[in-house]
Amino acid sequence: MNNTKRKLLNKTLPEDKTYTINAEYFNSLSSKYKVKLMMKEFKYYLYFLWAYQNLPAPSKLQLDIAHFMQYGGDRLMVQAGRGVGKTMIDIGYASWLLWKNPNEFIMIVSATAKFAEEIAKGLKKILQFFPLINSLDPSKTTNNSITSFDVYGRTNTEKSPSVKCVGINGQLTGSRATLIIADDIETKKNSLTSTMREGILDGVQEFTNVIKKGGKIMYFGTPQTEETIYQNLPQRGYNVKIWPSRYPFLDKVKNYKGLLAEWIEKDINDNPDLQWEATNPQQFTTVMLDEKELDNGKSSHLLQYMLDSSLSDSERYPLKLSDLIIFNCNNNKAPINISWGSGRQNEIDIHNVGFGGDKWYKPMFVDDVFIEYEGSILAIDPSGRGSDETGYSVIKILHGFLYVLESGGIKGGYDDDTLMSLAMIAKEYNVNEVVVETNFGDGMYEKLLGGILKRVYPVKIVEVRSTTQKETRIIDTLEPLMNRHKLIINESIIHNDMKQEDPDKQLFYQLTRLTKDRGALKHDDRLDALAIGVKYWIDYLSIDEIEASTLYKEEMLNKELESFRSYKEAMLGSTNNFLQNH
Repeated sequence: MNNTKRKLLNKTLPEDKTYTINAEYFNSLSSKYKVKLMMKEFKYYLYFLWAYQNLPAPSKLQLDIAHFMQYGGDRLMVQAGRGVGKTMIDIGYASWLLWKNPNEFIMIVSATAKFAEEIAKGLKKILQFFPLINSLDPSKTTNNSITSFDVYGRTNTEKSPSVKCVGINGQLTGSRATLIIADDIETKKNSLTSTMREGILDGVQEFTNVIKKGGKIMYFGTPQTEETIYQNLPQRGYNVKIWPSRYPFLDKVKNYKGLLAEWIEKDINDNPDLQWEATNPQQFTTVMLDEKELDNGKSSHLLQYMLDSSLSDSERYPLKLSDLIIFNCNNNKAPINISWGSGRQNEIDIHNVGFGGDKWYKPMFVDDVFIEYEGSILAIDPSGRGSDETGYSVIKILHGFLYVLESGGIKGGYDDDTLMSLAMIAKEYNVNEVVVETNFGDGMYEKLLGGILKRVYPVKIVEVRSTTQKETRIIDTLEPLMNRHKLIINESIIHNDMKQEDPDKQLFYQLTRLTKDRGALKHDDRLDALAIGVKYWIDYLSIDEIEASTLYKEEMLNKELESFRSYKEAMLGSTNNFLQNH
């Protein structure tokens, strides 16, 4: 063996080439020296493992992740875009460690027990069938359950299993670990609300009780919310590195706060033409990423593929739950005056998809006098195609306040079932008009819906058309009204919204995640219907609510005075008649 080969096997590769391997050199080695190199460098082991599995050779980005896992320290996080193969890499890393030392105790934690089970199955297959390490086959041991097993050849007599895979809310305690791999413990479903995120953090806190002295904790993940649990890891001493799916724009590099993978930042500084191109084209080309951006919406793409930490700035999202008034609305009447308050006594503890600090508030004051609404409409945003819904909102008006009595979405668009459901809603809430968005269909929707309404509930249909950018229009319509606390939401809408499992289709998720970026939301049907209805009433909102209630009370007082005057005159007439007759 020449000196070059010997040096390569006895020292770390140069720092500026940590994301490369010399495949030609590796393949030229004898089996003995291949094994030595793989035992020394995880990325060569990963290259060999994936070749055995007939997978493409690891990309530059994947090799950089592999090197970082090995040399990034005892507390680290790999933050990479969706689809980069993070789980495949961390399964490989776990098998590599067990090959080097069968007495390792590895705990792999995922979002759910089901995901943990899938990871366990993948790791077991490697341990059983990969020729390099199949001597570790767990089936040869007495402890070989689905998600907790030992490797063959282990000599340590501790009760902890060699491998334990568990969901973040599962039984983390009861065993110890020399390595904890937190693999995508944050998902869109389990991190939707602040309460859910706190549940994940409760599980994370157990890591310090499980890890052995000198052990290693590694996070692998993609942020799923703008307030991801991963955002505070650097402050907790973790070495965090970020690999976005595209090269960021140069003016956005600062958003990564120095955590961007070094070669990505170097590449765009050296060649600005790479901005917004794919960093890992072996998995996703730029064209594929463009398609995903269209499918997922810009804000979701920036978060899950670009990992842009600036999305934590909730000021980019102007519509806040705390600007609404939550009230148990009456179908026919409303108070002549109602006022918003943000005191602790006004907070409502119900499902909240807003950012940290955002809250629901009930009214600070509700007048005892209720009167009939001045008008009511059903606003409809017809479904386009695919998974879109037909969004609708029932909005009534009184004294400058808008009361949203009902809001939701119906799967479908022009079919009879959808149209009949809308007609029944119009009838149930006794609306005066039906307002329909007509950006497509050329009046066909009005004709179809009108035919059914004629049979079920004859009511006027008003068509409206929007020509401005949707996101800007919705914000410009709702934000001023909400800032003035004139939008009142029926509490039942919130509870019904919770029943929609897909957060992208929840009204209040759409409301709090909307920005002025084109395509900011994957779905906006329910929010758009709300904005259509609010826009319709906007011209009626110039009257001051206090003035209106004062005028009403004066009117009622005048009626009472008139009534008393009539009564007094009647009594006086009766008295005069009595005196005359006696």
